[in-house]
Amino acid sequence: MAVFGAVHTGVPLATVLGYDLYFVVGVVLPGLLLVRAFWRSTGNWVEDFALGAAVGIVYQFAGWAGFTALGIQPWLKLWPAALLVAFAVVPKLRQYWRIATPAPLPHVWSWGVALSLAVMLFAVLTGPMLYHLAPGVAENNLDQQFTPAYHQDMLFHLSMVHELMRSVPPQLPQVAGLPLDYHWFANADMAAAAHLTGLSPELVLFRLWPVPLTAVVVLLTATLARQVSRQWIAAVIAVAILAVPASGALIGHRRLSVVGNLIYYPSPSQTFALVVLTAAAVFFVEALYRRGRPGVWVLATALAVVGGGAKPTVLPLLLGGAGLAGLYLAVRKRGVPARSLLACGFLLIAGVIAMLTVTGSTGGSGLRPLAVLRTMGTPYRATTGDTSLAATGDFLLRPIAEGRVSAVLVLLAVVLIGQVGLLVGAGLLASRRTRTDPTAWFLLGTLAAAWAAFLLVDHPSSSEFYFLRGAVPFAAVAAAWMVTVAIRGRAVHHLAGPVVASLLYGVLIFAAQQWVEEPVLGTGWTAVLSVARGVVVFVVLALLAWFCWHRVVAARADLAGVGLLVPVLVVMGMAFSSMVDQARSSRESTAPLVYSAKYGLYNADEQEAASWLQQHSAPDDVVATNTACLSQRRDCVALGYLVSGLAGRRTLLEGWGYTQQVMSLHGIGGKGYMLQPSPWRDRWELTTRLFSRPDPSAIRSARDRYGVRWLFVDRVNGRPATVATGEGVEVAFRNRGVTVVRITGN
Repeated sequence: MAVFGAVHTGVPLATVLGYDLYFVVGVVLPGLLLVRAFWRSTGNWVEDFALGAAVGIVYQFAGWAGFTALGIQPWLKLWPAALLVAFAVVPKLRQYWRIATPAPLPHVWSWGVALSLAVMLFAVLTGPMLYHLAPGVAENNLDQQFTPAYHQDMLFHLSMVHELMRSVPPQLPQVAGLPLDYHWFANADMAAAAHLTGLSPELVLFRLWPVPLTAVVVLLTATLARQVSRQWIAAVIAVAILAVPASGALIGHRRLSVVGNLIYYPSPSQTFALVVLTAAAVFFVEALYRRGRPGVWVLATALAVVGGGAKPTVLPLLLGGAGLAGLYLAVRKRGVPARSLLACGFLLIAGVIAMLTVTGSTGGSGLRPLAVLRTMGTPYRATTGDTSLAATGDFLLRPIAEGRVSAVLVLLAVVLIGQVGLLVGAGLLASRRTRTDPTAWFLLGTLAAAWAAFLLVDHPSSSEFYFLRGAVPFAAVAAAWMVTVAIRGRAVHHLAGPVVASLLYGVLIFAAQQWVEEPVLGTGWTAVLSVARGVVVFVVLALLAWFCWHRVVAARADLAGVGLLVPVLVVMGMAFSSMVDQARSSRESTAPLVYSAKYGLYNADEQEAASWLQQHSAPDDVVATNTACLSQRRDCVALGYLVSGLAGRRTLLEGWGYTQQVMSLHGIGGKGYMLQPSPWRDRWELTTRLFSRPDPSAIRSARDRYGVRWLFVDRVNGRPATVATGEGVEVAFRNRGVTVVRITGN
């Protein structure tokens, strides 16, 4: 299905098959052999495949870093080949090609996981992939229409993939010569894939890379669920929970630009982080609570290190899991849990190192309790009167400091209800069987860490939501474990009633909330009461469900213990209803079927010029360009990535909106970070000279000080630009909108 789905997005069949072959042979197989050598086989090929993919990604990352640092990227194919040859010729290693002690899973497991996986892949392929068209239609033989609009995040990631194909440590593509301070490990994985397959970075990023990683995340969630619960049925339930939000794509075909809460297409770093995070959790659970072979520590720590560079959310979640489980063991055994302390110490050190060497800084984030309430927009402003920018102000939000308790509580309730699926896993504490198991506390620790960060961190772009996104697999596993405890040893006919009633009750809650929902009216108390309508409905119906269930259990003692099932299914009913409603609205929408943007459009002339520049310049060349700001705006929104993204070249200065330096200026003058002027005034002034009055001294300065070899002169949408002429420069390319000038002087 994934193959035909990828072809449906416009990629040639041979390209899809070639990439899949690379992923299986070049990534999964080396990782699978390493998993078995350092730890063991799970007893089945599917779980070995999932863990092998995660470990193979780490192995590939190590090879990419070494070969790229040495400047021998074309020889990167030797890295996976050498390992495969070693395992084939060394007698002691040959045993790892087969499963010594097979433990096949039931057919129900296979069909259940396969069905959920199919729903997830369908959602990715027919939702965000068809919505976000790929660049390079002619160059990559894509069977799709031309598009002038790309999500700026995707072009930003594309610029980093190009950069990571040529250097380690990487430079900042938008400000050549400066280090890249960003969690770029996902982009490095794509760069390695581009080297090993010979495919373009555009094709890898926009079309090929997300599909297998989505599958791996789903399979790793199934692996973790079976590991912690020791029940195969938990895996089926966990991946079904993941698939419920994505199932809306079956209704809103080609209209849903994102997939539920698991995969967020414009953030490949989040997808990559989910892979290493979930796999690391599997190995940490084995190392801490199953007392596996010492080699499992190597696997766990390697994945955690890569996770630290993949997303700042990874290590805090693992630390929360190991920390809370360690605290439980310390209290229960009245001693020091040495393994937990070792894991926590390592994760803390890894987090500090990642902060200092990869992410560079906090990215504009700060600590501000409940600052996430500002992301609610109109309801927040109407109920509190606070119109301040995110990540600005005093430590306490204005409504908290002013004592507007009612407004804050109502808004917080709305946020909690909206993410109730990530809270239901706390039900593990209701069963003695699970609350005495340290792995349950590990799951709860990851959820607690995610919620703590979500409610305390304040980011200019609301990136605190990524903490909750990272916790989705753990929430699904915790909920699935609750269900397995509730249904264990019970006949199907005893469970049919509670199952159906719980699902329908979830649908009822959602429908009732929709019925009372209305636009926020007025301000102050009027707005608070308006927003509170949905909260009141939820609370009343939840209390009614609790009361009715206790009456049912009092009448039927045989249903005692089934209560763990109820909240999970109620939430699933709400989630499915919500996705159906969103899918219906999307399907009825008259909006374009593909991503469009009012600003930041790149017409055919600009894309043709960018493609020419990529093909006719050296990978290390530096380009001066006047495309730093989004077009068709009077102010400068510094998110332009035409040259650094589509052309894949380093620039003297292009869109600086996502740099750490400008993030630190967020809020100054009442402006957000993307509206702040360039932190590099000398480069901005030089760029202005190069494109308004390009005299020989300006060209010499750009060439000698910054290594500029090209001028990308964009006149589209009325950009004021003058083409440099005279000695030392020559026009290398010209179309109606863009002129590319080569600096030839020595």
